[in-house]
Amino acid sequence: SIECELHLSPSYNQRVTIPLASDGLLSSVVAATAAAAAVGTDPAQIFRQVQTAQAFPHTMEVVNGMNGATIIDNSYSSNETGVMNALRHLQRFPQSDKRIVLLPLIELGSAASEVHARIAKAIASTNTRLYAVSHATDPRTLVTSVTKDLTTDSVVLIDGRVPAVLVK
Repeated sequence: SIECELHLSPSYNQRVTIPLASDGLLSSVVAATAAAAAVGTDPAQIFRQVQTAQAFPHTMEVVNGMNGATIIDNSYSSNETGVMNALRHLQRFPQSDKRIVLLPLIELGSAASEVHARIAKAIASTNTRLYAVSHATDPRTLVTSVTKDLTTDSVVLIDGRVPAVLVK
């Protein structure tokens, strides 16, 4: 969740808890809040509604996984900004066993090597185990590898369109 002070005007502000898993989603909440305020929605209703926000499915959804592990399902789509934001969010979790399952980003053209190098550098600067996936990766082998030794002290970030078996 994101806790923040929401200011609609000098006379309307309130501390709110927004049930979203990443501050990368905060800009969408801010835009929706501004639009609601601009069309005259009652501030009390805005404050109530913002605290019921829901992420798009497979977009930074936090779910319970096997053996009590925490899973962050960010498998809807992926880009460099999203991966970096998700990686920052992963570091906020108290679990010491952090894992990321990442499918290389596509449609980057000549920037692919540079983008992947930045992502690799960011991952290397954390205490996170990386499972790089390709379209040739056997889903059963991947699941076995990623889920080996999961405990309540594990958090797994699934980023990109990885095999569906991992997010079920």
